[in-house]
Amino acid sequence: MNNDGLPRAAMLLSFDVAAEVQVEHDDWHSHEHLPERLSIPGFLRGSRWRALASGPA
Repeated sequence: MNNDGLPRAAMLLSFDVAAEVQVEHDDWHSHEHLPERLSIPGFLRGSRWRALASGPA
């Protein structure tokens, strides 16, 4: 917990996106999804990461 008594948390999302819709997905995620999430009280920051290889690590 932090000093104001509220719990701290992290959220991790993983997507398997078909190659033919990758550009559309990236545009949606960068310009709609992430900004919408960051406008929710309590969400402090967000970032995107891309796997160098497919499948679980």
